[in-house]
Amino acid sequence: MDPIISQFSDVFSRIGCFEGEYHMVTDPDVKPVQHQPRRVPIPMRDALKAKLQELVDYSILKEVTEPTDWISSLVVTRKRSGQLRICTDPRDLNKALKCSNYVMPTLDEILPRLANAKVFTVLDAKDGFYHVKLDEASSFLTTFNTPFGRYCWLRMPQGI
Repeated sequence: MDPIISQFSDVFSRIGCFEGEYHMVTDPDVKPVQHQPRRVPIPMRDALKAKLQELVDYSILKEVTEPTDWISSLVVTRKRSGQLRICTDPRDLNKALKCSNYVMPTLDEILPRLANAKVFTVLDAKDGFYHVKLDEASSFLTTFNTPFGRYCWLRMPQGI
């Protein structure tokens, strides 16, 4: 594994990204919702500020200073490792999104294509949601409140 990791260090050292940008389409009949900020426990605030800055540095989040129609609530939890997980509560936005219909292939459709396969692997895409860039309009739909101001996702957040 070490030679592979060394040869493709750019892939293993950063968060990947698919080509292109994703555009979310909302139903114009659904009224935008702006949630008030949720309280964050004081002992978590410094770690939250550091995590937000880390995500800004990785170009996953950006600060928002202009008005936006949609504002979701911040959800902060601790992982088993002790690190923070930053999510938003996009329930109202999800109700407004027009979903793309994609028919998932069944196991019966996939198995014949694997008949002559000799090598199988398991792939765990680190921070997999963050691999999908959002266009600017979609990014502003994901705006959320924090004790330190508003931010929006530049990459696909969890829960959408």
